[in-house]
Amino acid sequence: MADINILKSVLITILISLLGACAVEKIEVINLTALDSLGWQADAEYEFSKPFGMVIFAGELYLLDQGMSRIGVYDVDDMSFRRFIGNKGKGPGEFEMPLSLTITSDSVLIVNDLGNRRLQYLGLEGEFLASRPSENLWMLDYCNSVLSGNAFPFYPDPGIYSIYQDSLSLEYCPRHLYQKTDEDDAFKNYYTYTMQENSCLIAFMMRVEAYLVNLDNPDDQLKLDLSGCQKTGRAVRLAGGFLLPVQYGNDNEAADPITELHLFDPSGKITQKFRLQGNRNYFLEGAAVCDGYFYIFDMFDCLVFKYKLPIRSV
Repeated sequence: MADINILKSVLITILISLLGACAVEKIEVINLTALDSLGWQADAEYEFSKPFGMVIFAGELYLLDQGMSRIGVYDVDDMSFRRFIGNKGKGPGEFEMPLSLTITSDSVLIVNDLGNRRLQYLGLEGEFLASRPSENLWMLDYCNSVLSGNAFPFYPDPGIYSIYQDSLSLEYCPRHLYQKTDEDDAFKNYYTYTMQENSCLIAFMMRVEAYLVNLDNPDDQLKLDLSGCQKTGRAVRLAGGFLLPVQYGNDNEAADPITELHLFDPSGKITQKFRLQGNRNYFLEGAAVCDGYFYIFDMFDCLVFKYKLPIRSV
């Protein structure tokens, strides 16, 4: 009788495990169709050639055009053109191969002016405020951090995350978050990151790995489940979590990859998946959310697409 009870217990445990696994796998995938797009216009004056970064602030979409060395500003509702900021050059308010941008809560536009090896600080109309030399800075991000009760922008160099105070004086506040381990292959260590309060989502694009890091204790890192993905991108902040773009291979090798958005809650659990219809070659590092809409661009065709998300966004 004892052996039978043990067997029953083992079978029940296995059954519970199988049911749990099935529950995890059965996450509904919701298909999303683009509502609108922004791209080449009849007047060549408003054309952009190589979008490389995007941020939304106060109802406007700021699109960094690396090819034209300028920033195009568009209305987030109808995607109509508003104005340009900057142009190619080395003077104040001019850019040379700009790489990334962000906007702080006090309406300061920060641009990583890579070709001129500097960070530029501008007003939202493009007026020059300040600049500082920069070396090896990559992506920019900004959040109202709880690290010390102030707002911080975050700048990583090719291997280490660093934090600077949100001010034009840029008082340096070192906080080590990640050090690359494979010195021989920097490409595999190319990563993006997104901050939200006391959490940071670090995504290694070519290694197809992503980690949720506790900023108060950087050693506290949770590896996210990206099973089956072939590439990941830069996450965007949502109310109570992160939305991470990922790509899968297409059965038709000649077709563009399948792009999905995976929603992770603050604990790192995936709760929802959204599939972008059209299978375009989206640039996973360039995405933004605003008022329940998701924006992403196809860098090769120079188009920005707008999708309605059936979830609440920040």
